[in-house]
Amino acid sequence: MKHFLLLCLLLSTSPAIAQEQQIGIIDFFGLRKISEQQARSALGLHEGDTLPLSYSNLEEHLKDALDVAEAHISVVCCDDSGNLILFVGIRETPARHSMYRASPHWDISLPAEITDAYNHFLDAFQLAVSKGITGDDISQGHSLMADSACRSWQEQFLLFARHHLQILRTVLRNSSDPQQRAAAAYIIGYASNKRLVTGDLLIAAVDEDEIVRNNAARALAAIATLAERKPSLHIKISPTPFVNMLSSPIWTDRNKALMVLSILTKKRDRALLRQLRDKEFGSLVEMARWKSKGHAYNAFLILGRVGGISDREINKVAWDISRRNALIDRIVKAHRRK
Repeated sequence: MKHFLLLCLLLSTSPAIAQEQQIGIIDFFGLRKISEQQARSALGLHEGDTLPLSYSNLEEHLKDALDVAEAHISVVCCDDSGNLILFVGIRETPARHSMYRASPHWDISLPAEITDAYNHFLDAFQLAVSKGITGDDISQGHSLMADSACRSWQEQFLLFARHHLQILRTVLRNSSDPQQRAAAAYIIGYASNKRLVTGDLLIAAVDEDEIVRNNAARALAAIATLAERKPSLHIKISPTPFVNMLSSPIWTDRNKALMVLSILTKKRDRALLRQLRDKEFGSLVEMARWKSKGHAYNAFLILGRVGGISDREINKVAWDISRRNALIDRIVKAHRRK
C-alpha cells in the first residue's frame, strides 16, 4: 500500500519535482536558545537557492551542526511566486516523554477492496494537486474534494465507513502496520455518526506514525467544523493532543494542530485559551511570524484570540506582514505585563 501524507502541498514524496524548483521561503520553529541566524548558517541554504539533490541528508547534518536532539525539514509548495517553502523544525533538548502512543502489535488488515480504493484515491489526489485542483468541502464533517476523481473515491469511503465500520475501528486501534492504520484513519472519518468515531480518531491523533496522525487530525478538523455548525450533535473533541502538538518539531503535527485548534478556539473557550497561553504562547508567536502568510494564518488567528483580539481585527492585518508583526508585538507586550 502507498504511504504518504495527505497534504495538498507537501512534496516530501515527490523529491524529483521539488529539486527542480527554487526555495522561496525558509521558516523555522522550535528555536529557543539557538538563534535563527545560527540555524540558517548551519542549514547552508538560502532563499533563491535550488533545492539540492542531497536535501534528504540535511536533517542529520543540521542536527549535528547545531547539537540538538532533533531536526526535521519539510518541503512545501508553494509561496506566492510558485517557489518552494522549507519548514525547519528543531527540538533543542530531548523530550521528557513521548507525546505519541506506542505502535500496536496485531497482525490485522483492512479488506483488499478498501486498501485498493484508498490507493486509487491517493493516485487521484496527487494528480489533482499537480493540476492545482485542491478545493475541498468539509461542511458535512468529511472531505469532498472539487476534483471529480478524488470525490468519486471519497463517495466510496462513505459506503465503506457504513458497512465496514467495525474493522476500520479495529485496524485503526490495533494493526501493527502503519499503512493500514493511516488508511483506516482517513476512511473512518466518513462514518455517518461522527460522534461515534471521534474517540477512535483522537487515539489515532497521537499515533507513533506521522501519517496516521496527519490523517486523523484532518478527519477531526472536518468533524470539528460540523460540530461547530451543529452543536445539537453533541460532538466533543478534546483539544489536548493538538495543544501538545504545538511543541512538536515535525511540521505536519503543527500544521494539523493549528487547523483543528483554529476551529476549537472559535467560540473562545476560556479554559482552552488559558491552556494555550500558559503552555504554547511562544510556539504560537513563532509560527504567527512565519513569512509564509498562508501557513502563518491559523497560528496568528489563535494567538490573536489568546490575546483577546477580535477576529475582525485579526483578519484586517493577517495578510500584511508588517501590520501582522505589529499586532503580534502588541500581544507579546501585553502577555509580558501579566
